[in-house]
Amino acid sequence: MPQTIPSLYDALKHNPMFAGLDHYEFGVVEHYLTFRALDAGETLFYEGERGDYMAVVVAGNLDVFKKVRPPVNLQKSHHNLEGEPVDIVKSDDKANPNQQDNLVHIVSLKAGESTGEMSVIDEMSRSATVMASERTGLIILPKADFDRILQDHPRIGIDILKGIAQILSIHLRRTSADLSKERL
Repeated sequence: MPQTIPSLYDALKHNPMFAGLDHYEFGVVEHYLTFRALDAGETLFYEGERGDYMAVVVAGNLDVFKKVRPPVNLQKSHHNLEGEPVDIVKSDDKANPNQQDNLVHIVSLKAGESTGEMSVIDEMSRSATVMASERTGLIILPKADFDRILQDHPRIGIDILKGIAQILSIHLRRTSADLSKERL
């Protein structure tokens, strides 16, 4: 029996960004979307670079990484005014210019999940590095096209913004829960 290929609407309708759109509204948005393929190990974007698009996984997987500094060197060779030893932390680039960032795996994204949502809202740099863990197909929504959707189709743009807000809220709640577990 031949395999049925789902429509783009069917592939993306469960992503909160598109969940509020009907077929017609999604058809409007579809004109602004582009496809991009990544090979395993290829980087979608790097933490710190300027973001001007977001991506939704339609096939394959992405891994999200965050830069962290390795443990800092503590030195007890200094004393305070009372003569007690104090810890001196050398962690800034000037104190240790050869120190390398480590990438820590944060999460894996599968088909239907998205990344880079903040870049279509603000002008800030990317907050993480994202790489394909296998051959991956992506749907890309550039910021300029999202801005056009908001201008030309405000109701559709508002529905997408609500979906982005929901995604960011889920991420914030997950991060808060993870931080509280770390502190226990």
